[in-house]
Amino acid sequence: MASLNVAGKARKERRKFTLDRELVGYIKQVAKERNKSSLSSALEELLLESRLRSERGQIRNAMAAYYDSLSGDDGAKLREWGGFAESQFPRTK
Repeated sequence: MASLNVAGKARKERRKFTLDRELVGYIKQVAKERNKSSLSSALEELLLESRLRSERGQIRNAMAAYYDSLSGDDGAKLREWGGFAESQFPRTK
């Protein structure tokens, strides 16, 4: 996680990466489509989206493991409620 400066804003850390040309082309395309001011901001957004998907997947797997570990009527009822609750939220990519 980035550290904060005096004003409370996250400081950026300059890094140099070597990427496949095809990936650079994709980042350029994303920057253009999303009206990003730089390739860095487009890449940062893509990485944050990937991180969020990963974290959501981990949470989803942990919840599934919990419900799968339950047995008997209580487990069935909680799995039913869990399925209902999931149906109430829009699906994300």
